[in-house]
Amino acid sequence: GDAHPKASFPLQQVSSMAFRGDTLFIARFNGDILRVDPSTGDTAYLAKAPMHFWSMDFHPLTGELWAAGQANLHGRLDQIFKVNPYTGAATLIGNTGLRTETYDLQIDRNGTIFGLIAGSLSSLLIAIDPNTALGSVLLTIHSPNLQSIAFDSATTFYVSSFNFSPGWNMFSVPLANPIPPLSTMLPSPQSKIFSFAGSYYIAPTVTQGTGYWVKFSSSRFSAAPGSPMLQDTISLNAGWNMIGALGMNLLASSITSDPTGILSANLFGFQAGGYVAADTLLPGQGYWA
Repeated sequence: GDAHPKASFPLQQVSSMAFRGDTLFIARFNGDILRVDPSTGDTAYLAKAPMHFWSMDFHPLTGELWAAGQANLHGRLDQIFKVNPYTGAATLIGNTGLRTETYDLQIDRNGTIFGLIAGSLSSLLIAIDPNTALGSVLLTIHSPNLQSIAFDSATTFYVSSFNFSPGWNMFSVPLANPIPPLSTMLPSPQSKIFSFAGSYYIAPTVTQGTGYWVKFSSSRFSAAPGSPMLQDTISLNAGWNMIGALGMNLLASSITSDPTGILSANLFGFQAGGYVAADTLLPGQGYWA
């Protein structure tokens, strides 16, 4: 736990910092963005963003600066932005829906966006949807008031993400490890979970390799941690079957059967309220075979 001072700089209310390569950027609560020489502490003012910063990190794949903050003192506490560090221009992506500050925001080498929410009794690690900013709780950390997280750059923390549209959705579970509780994976569904084996039936649980239907009243995002399922063998009935996908993109043409040739039609997924032929099976989606 030893800490050794590297440099100091004459600034107050510094709320977050992030490296892009060897360059250190810091942000103050009031929206100021500065570049810092980490060896000397010398600072260079860059811009002012129209927001209050809670935390920020650079996306390793796109170079974009992502930030958690609040657009103004009367705005939502759980907002997520993209920020240009040189002009201060901030684009609101959305809010996590958790109605509290994201005290730290970190993006791993795969581009998965994580956030940390501190509580008086425990803290929450969340995954954040890059398209909507909706947050999903991955796990509860039994330590209160945590302020920051960091990921080993050599470690992959696999997260399976589910984006549900209003109405009916086909989905599957691409995780190799024990499946998380349905209440975590499927937040507030409008329907029971259904699958198909000659006719539809209500599924009390979900398993790998099977496709399912679920209905939501509005858009939902959820995420579950675990190792991706990289291969699977499933049994098929004569006629149509609802099947699941792996934890990686899989070309439909690479699927084999025993005996060969029993797949007599294309695979079909469900998008925007209609069926579409699937050339590639995507993690978390369900398909007709």
